[in-house]
Amino acid sequence: MNIWENTVLTDKGKALQAKLLSGQTLKIKRVTTGAKKVPVVDLRQQLDVTEGGYDITLQPTRTDGEKMIIPVFLENKGLKESYELWQVGFYAEDPDEGEILFCLAQAAQAKNIPSEKESPGFSITWDFYFDISNTVPFEVVLNSAGLVNIEAYQAHTEAIQQTNTRLNSLNSALNNIVTSPVIGKVTNYTTSEKEYINI
Repeated sequence: MNIWENTVLTDKGKALQAKLLSGQTLKIKRVTTGAKKVPVVDLRQQLDVTEGGYDITLQPTRTDGEKMIIPVFLENKGLKESYELWQVGFYAEDPDEGEILFCLAQAAQAKNIPSEKESPGFSITWDFYFDISNTVPFEVVLNSAGLVNIEAYQAHTEAIQQTNTRLNSLNSALNNIVTSPVIGKVTNYTTSEKEYINI
């Protein structure tokens, strides 16, 4: 996709960050997509992502020097209708208010997320980079239901490869039968992108 055009710490996120300077841990609870673009001046005031609000999967974090990398994984499994993705929002635990929209990224242009029926196996991974602070420890709360072990991942990858092999064989067979029109190739839609968030 897209370059994330604007990435902001929300007003609630800024207030939470000030509370955490006393040594409490910043807990990222979940990440959600939004399906509508808003003017840049309104991003900081958002309390939730825009309409849609599809939860996506937080992956295990890693560090790169002074940055904490939070990978997020979006797949269309179970998605009944396609939508235009404009925003990705990170929700954190506020000790006084509960869960709040901590930070938000908005895309330069929408990314169409197809339904499962339109494009089985569609997925995207983004790496979001957060600056690490010595005064505010960082914790990402993972939902183990969204994670897979290596055996399940390998089985899924093998199934995709077998499907692609069958489709390539069918394309070859059709090319031998039909000589005039060009038949498009079926591809596996998987992308990986990075976004930097300075906190």
